[in-house]
Amino acid sequence: MSAPSPKEIDSMKNLIMLMNESSDMVDYVEPSPAPRAAMAPVSTGPSSPDAGDMKRILEAFMGANEDAYGSLREEAETSPRLREAMQTRRTDHGVQIGGWEVRAKLNESAGREVKTYDVLNANSKERLFDGLVILEAAHAIVRYLNKGLATDHNKITEIADLEEVYRRNRQDAAIFKKRYNRCVELKETAAGEVFEARYQKSRAQAIIANDQIKTILDNIR
Repeated sequence: MSAPSPKEIDSMKNLIMLMNESSDMVDYVEPSPAPRAAMAPVSTGPSSPDAGDMKRILEAFMGANEDAYGSLREEAETSPRLREAMQTRRTDHGVQIGGWEVRAKLNESAGREVKTYDVLNANSKERLFDGLVILEAAHAIVRYLNKGLATDHNKITEIADLEEVYRRNRQDAAIFKKRYNRCVELKETAAGEVFEARYQKSRAQAIIANDQIKTILDNIR
């Protein structure tokens, strides 16, 4: 195996950085004054095993050691995560994993930039899923597609449905928070309690949907 070029090494480094980036999510801030303690923001960064696999691949490339790289390829035969990492490469707008590409883009929402993700066929560039707001949702869909599942398979549909639940409840939470804060300004205590309760419910449902998507991703073998 020939030694990798500086460009190839830089590309692998950039890919590791991309895999370690957290996606931009709406920061759920408790209405102020808050009757309950704020919950921790939802993190949607890639899991550490994925980043660890990319680091090991980079080390094999940088060492230019044929034995090390060959051992890595043998291990990939029995390690789905490592095999996926070796099939992952950076693109101009995101990453390609096997036959599918995840593209990130920034959109303006409520006066701030929010990152969303599209899933495309890497060859035809056909856009299969558009505007996903959870990185793990896009990643899980790509894992299933690489396993040969159709886009309308119930496992993929489940992820899309959970994504919609998250999106809808996140939007509702933002609306109820604004209404609650308005009630506080107007000293409308009773109405404020109603909107605060609705905010808490929507926020909790969004967090649950997000956690379910992460669990699905972690359990795909």
